[in-house]
Amino acid sequence: MDSLKHLLYELLALLPIADEWDMPDLKTKVESKIIHKHDLVQRLLPLHAESGWPIDKNSHMSNLFIVLQVAERYNANHLKNALNKMAEHNGQLLKRFSMG
Repeated sequence: MDSLKHLLYELLALLPIADEWDMPDLKTKVESKIIHKHDLVQRLLPLHAESGWPIDKNSHMSNLFIVLQVAERYNANHLKNALNKMAEHNGQLLKRFSMG
């Protein structure tokens, strides 16, 4: 699971570069790799439960929310939509983690 976290952070690090240099194709490729190729959006939930990425009810800095903040900050709309859809479909599970 650590390799998934590393991959996710490496891909997220490309979003500000794509935004700053106005490279929409790079942004789209990064989003596609996160969402589709490596299925990291769906893998975020097990990472919370199994790999030390808990959603802390006292902190908004859990990794799920960090990814959403990065997506919002750098206008990664495909990623933002995928995260919101995942949260909508898994709301009860997210609430359970946040209570933990």
